[in-house]
Amino acid sequence: MSDSTSDEELMARLLAECAGATASAPIPPSHTIPRRAAGADAPLSFAQRRLWFLDQLVPGNAAYNVSAAFQLSGVLNLDALAGSVRAVVARHDALRTVFAADVSGQPVQQVEAVTDSGFRVEVIDLERESDPAASARERVEQEEMRPFDLKRGPLIRVVMLRLTATEHVIICTLHHIVSDGWSTGVLIREIGACYAAAVNGTTAPLPDLAVQYADFAAWQNETLAGPALERQLDWWQERLAALPTLTLPTDYTRPAVQDFRGGRVAFSTDGKLRAEVHRLARATGTTLFATLLTAYQVALAAWSGQRDFAVGSPVAGRTRGELEPLIGFFVNTLVLRAELKDGISFRTLLERTRGNVQEALAHQDVPFEKLVEVLNPNRELGTTPLVQAVFSLETQADGGLALPGVQLTPLAPDHVVAKFDLTLALTDGEDGLAGSIDYAASLFAEAGVERFGRVLERVLQRAVANPDAVWSMLVAPDEAERAELARWGEGAPLEFDATQTVPLLVAGWVERTPDAPAITDEGGTLTYAELWAQAGRVAAVLQARETVGEDVVGVCLPRSVAGVVAQLGIWRAGTAYLPLDPVHPTERLATMVADAGAKVVVTDAAGTARFATSDVVVIEQLGDGEVRPLLSPSSLAYVIYTSGSTGKPKGVEVEHGALLNLVHWHRRAFDVTAADRATLVAGVAFDAAVWETWPYLASGAHLHVVPTEVALAPEQLRDWLVDTKATVSFAPTPLAERLLALPWPETTALRWLLAGGDRLRRRPSEPLSFRLSNNYGPTEHAVVATSGLVTATGSEMPDLGRPIANTTVRLRDAAGGLVPPGAVGEIWMGGPSLARGYRGRPEFTAEVFGRDPDEPERQFYRTGDLARWRMDGTLEFRGRADQQVKIRGQRIELGEVEAALVELSGVTDAVVEVRPWQGEPALVGYVVGQGNDVTWRAALRERLPAAMVPTLLVALDTLPLTPNGKVDRRRLPVPSEAPAVVSGGAEEPGTEAEARIASIWRDVLGRAHVGFT
Repeated sequence: MSDSTSDEELMARLLAECAGATASAPIPPSHTIPRRAAGADAPLSFAQRRLWFLDQLVPGNAAYNVSAAFQLSGVLNLDALAGSVRAVVARHDALRTVFAADVSGQPVQQVEAVTDSGFRVEVIDLERESDPAASARERVEQEEMRPFDLKRGPLIRVVMLRLTATEHVIICTLHHIVSDGWSTGVLIREIGACYAAAVNGTTAPLPDLAVQYADFAAWQNETLAGPALERQLDWWQERLAALPTLTLPTDYTRPAVQDFRGGRVAFSTDGKLRAEVHRLARATGTTLFATLLTAYQVALAAWSGQRDFAVGSPVAGRTRGELEPLIGFFVNTLVLRAELKDGISFRTLLERTRGNVQEALAHQDVPFEKLVEVLNPNRELGTTPLVQAVFSLETQADGGLALPGVQLTPLAPDHVVAKFDLTLALTDGEDGLAGSIDYAASLFAEAGVERFGRVLERVLQRAVANPDAVWSMLVAPDEAERAELARWGEGAPLEFDATQTVPLLVAGWVERTPDAPAITDEGGTLTYAELWAQAGRVAAVLQARETVGEDVVGVCLPRSVAGVVAQLGIWRAGTAYLPLDPVHPTERLATMVADAGAKVVVTDAAGTARFATSDVVVIEQLGDGEVRPLLSPSSLAYVIYTSGSTGKPKGVEVEHGALLNLVHWHRRAFDVTAADRATLVAGVAFDAAVWETWPYLASGAHLHVVPTEVALAPEQLRDWLVDTKATVSFAPTPLAERLLALPWPETTALRWLLAGGDRLRRRPSEPLSFRLSNNYGPTEHAVVATSGLVTATGSEMPDLGRPIANTTVRLRDAAGGLVPPGAVGEIWMGGPSLARGYRGRPEFTAEVFGRDPDEPERQFYRTGDLARWRMDGTLEFRGRADQQVKIRGQRIELGEVEAALVELSGVTDAVVEVRPWQGEPALVGYVVGQGNDVTWRAALRERLPAAMVPTLLVALDTLPLTPNGKVDRRRLPVPSEAPAVVSGGAEEPGTEAEARIASIWRDVLGRAHVGFT
């Protein structure tokens, strides 16, 4: 809503024209609005309630001031003008209304008598100021932001500024709770009419008002409560069921409470494009409004990566003739849902928009605030409910305030109030479309919004040229942008001997520095010669058991020297290793061993019992033998399992050539030399352990295994890093964030802290004595695909950096097309670090590994991760395209956890969501069935790693469904509202009386489940 300039009457007419019919009013015309008794309190209208509530949260919030200012040039009769304003205030009760609480504490509106309202026109003489014009501009800004007191009033201010005898400025400011954009037009027109009459000695030709705003508010509360309203509400509930929030990619972290700070960028088209848009509207049987709205939706879809969201559009809310001449808060917001299916044309979208608007108009009597109350969307103080983007259209104004003998010039405010994330406000004029894109300055940088405007203009240009084009093609980057994307998406070239393998690089250090320390844990240190020799003993045993190239050998050992020895030995035997974490359930380990076809498992004496059906090599019982080197860059290096959407984990196959690219990039990026002391922190089955180990052993450095109890305690880990004189260390992102929050010595040996595995949510609070690198990459791309330096400066969330050496990154939409810079797309990546695919799963491999649509000679992997390019060419992570999430750095497919839940005895249905809990994201399981969290949790621990067991389990009688029969995840209770997280102490109702009591308490508490203890 553009309250200072918008003309909602024009909007209503445009919408009605777009719909092709007049909006139907469910209230019979015979139901006239009665006049209330003089002096009686009136309830607040639905719209007023929301503003009253917001004022209680932030008293005197100037964000809801509605202001208009004009420069007046000519001889002005100040007394006549002041008298005209007073006459209009006396005519409209809304301008003399204050808001109080009745005996029950409910807000009511009270109309004060003209003599008691305290209203006066303030006249300020600026003629003696050194720069009257500058002083006037400053005063305009001050008046627009000066707060109102809803309890005391008056809720209108009129200030006259005298610059010279013939130059004045008038500033009219009202609180939105008694006014809207239409009302501002009524106010200035009536002031002009009264002034003209006063200077001419006549009576202003203003007809009597049939009703006042308080009459309307009382009527609305009484009338919009019957069957007519229910029919409209039913339509809206079905139309907006499970409506997703439009999540635009922001440049800054959204504040907890909306601050309304706004910015504005201009948007315009030339007359030629405007004429072509009009021509397209006529050819498709729609109007300019529908065409522009559709283009706006397409641009928003491209920018956000979403296909389902809503755009708000203001309508006058004056569906009855007696309301048109009133001043008051009538404006309503239509919630217009956009559902952009992939593969459909712009023409088809335009036809759907026309139908959507027509239906919305037929149900426009439901106030926006009532919709919010009934639909009860997730509400946060940092954003508006239901709609986050707004579109309004006006025709060229034909005049406003008119005073005889005086020339008027509207004064546009220098500041912008942003009530929504993004607002496109356009005016249709003969010379073209002109207007602005207002944005929340706390969320967006100006440059990004300007780029969005260019995308919107491109959509219009391409739509008029080819309305039958698939809508996603309308936002495709132009040639200049494609060149920019190509530059951003290509990692720096790095040449190295591609015939090598990592074991050969390690062997080189065995020859050069055999006595240098290679790896240390609590049990001692191995030199490079000792490491190589012990690995050879493992290899000899494996070759004696007739393992051959491409065979997989499991390694079930804790993070230790022995574990690294086993991995290197498996490579020396010419085979690939499968890391198995001893802390995982035996059932899961057995599943991975069987799925990978591991011929042998290397473990310790304590682990042999867990692999009764496998051929086991006990690490403590090795002999000697000859080793035959059998590796090449195309040989399989390792298989690591990730969470699977079908409920079964998938094994990712990575070749030595892919690992080699990672190693060479890492050595160059972080200046790794034989003098470095690195750390091994990650769990053995986490692909980061690959990254922590081999770049250093391939560089002659000294690797230190972090003790488990130290790796879990940030303070101990910091002290350990300092005492060990570690120079480079990795830490899973959640742990890295905790390390960054700790005080550090002014100087340490640590040069680099490498974070990865999850979204880095904050920057260091102050400059560090070491450098911080944020790293991103899936298991399917040899651990790391992008990397970037993170500093303490900057207001944006830390980025993902840029592609690593020899790596290509592209952002594509669901149809495989490139998205423009700044828009959200799925990360596709390619280059020598790509994995082969999924072991024994050709169907899953084919789904996500394929050829680049633009360069078929290139192999690419579709990550399922969403990101956008920032204006500096760095990547910004935007979440997952599917249900896969990361908890405590571990990639988890919600479907796998759900599959494990529904397999439990007594469970009939279950879904899993990620919800905030105690300041961190947590898995929450919603379970339908018999049982309690004690038995369920115990059973899950037998099947799933600890990170995949939901933090909370909530019992529900049934899962909430949308009208289409899908699970309505938005209606799942948040943890703080959950029916007591299932504890095993609550029992189901056992009698009919208990069932009735439970039903009553469910209604009272708004809970899905109530038990008895």
